Amino acid sequence: MRIEAVAQLFFCCLLALPVTQIASAQPKTSVGCIVTITGPKMTDTVAASVVAEGTAKLPQDAYLWILAHVNGLGVWWPQGGGPATVRDARWNVSVVLGTSADSGRDFEIIAIVVDRQTHALLMRWVKDAESRGVYNGILLPSFIPTCSPARVVVLRK
Repeated sequence: MRIEAVAQLFFCCLLALPVTQIASAQPKTSVGCIVTITGPKMTDTVAASVVAEGTAKLPQDAYLWILAHVNGLGVWWPQGGGPATVRDARWNVSVVLGTSADSGRDFEIIAIVVDRQTHALLMRWVKDAESRGVYNGILLPSFIPTCSPARVVVLRK
């Protein structure tokens, strides 16, 4: 089996974690890894497009990705066209919350820290989605276990 086929199989079969296992937006500390979402705040009412921002201290060879979905939906959409850039321990990413049909729905935004392999798979999704113009949702990618994700749930206007 070709490496590309194995990578696609791995990416397609990633398991989503139940929401109860995902950390809140409060800082979570592990050795060398802290991720927070400072805005928007939990339960804020936001426009269809919002800038998510926060703080992060990442381990070496780690990448911060921001994803969003309708709260309770099993698939996610990577945001920002790639990993968040962390400068001076701060990051911000433009997040698009669904379509006009999703007005009035709760959306979950999550910040996860991934390893190089998962980062490569996410970049492939971005490249493929942009080239085809089709943005299918994905299962929540695996993240570095010692880097607890940060999350907020917001209401889309």
